[in-house]
Amino acid sequence: MAESKSFSVSRKGYKPAEVDEYVASAERAYNELRESYAALQTRYDSLFEENGTLIKEREQLRQGCKTMAAALKQLRENTSEDYKAKYEEAVAQLEELKAQQAAVPASVAVEQSSASQMIEEVAQVVKRVESDARRKAEAVTAAAKLEQAQAQLIHSRVNEEVKSLIQVLEGFLEEHEENE
Repeated sequence: MAESKSFSVSRKGYKPAEVDEYVASAERAYNELRESYAALQTRYDSLFEENGTLIKEREQLRQGCKTMAAALKQLRENTSEDYKAKYEEAVAQLEELKAQQAAVPASVAVEQSSASQMIEEVAQVVKRVESDARRKAEAVTAAAKLEQAQAQLIHSRVNEEVKSLIQVLEGFLEEHEENE
């Protein structure tokens, strides 16, 4: 910015050359300030727009994480036959969220760390769901083996009972034939 200036007084007033030089200097300083302000305003607008975009991306990531967590919770509670397909879909979505999170610029480190934390939490939920599913599958397998063993035992008992009844019936028929 221009410095304050004092002008020499001549008989007719201030010297016109000094005044003109000061005015030109003030105009240059003013134009520089205006250009700097315009550049800063453009940069501000650009950063404001980028921030808005990043906020929207962060919200989409959060919503994706919430949706993923709800789906994983439902998968944990419901172990139907299509569990594996849903689980693989959830893992694919998680990988997609990680890829989106990796694409976020470094200027949003705070939002990125919270998104990273949310994604990590979802990954932990996925691991828990997978672990729960394995435990449930092992329990179902063990129950099925127990039921199979019980069914074989019942089958063998029924066969023995049928054989015993057949022998009793044959004995009865033999006795009945002899009596006739």
